[in-house]
Amino acid sequence: MVRCGERPPHFILNRVIELNRLTKRYGDTLAVDDLSFKIEPGHVTVSTTGEN
Repeated sequence: MVRCGERPPHFILNRVIELNRLTKRYGDTLAVDDLSFKIEPGHVTVSTTGEN
């Protein structure tokens, strides 16, 4: 836990988002297979897929 005014531990600053080995199926249809990525602090990625 980080309190107001304290600096968070180093490991918290390394990644904003990290996803490892995501697989998604819709019935028998494989939509995503083994997706992994990392977003580092200071990088913003925005995307939309389909009707949102």
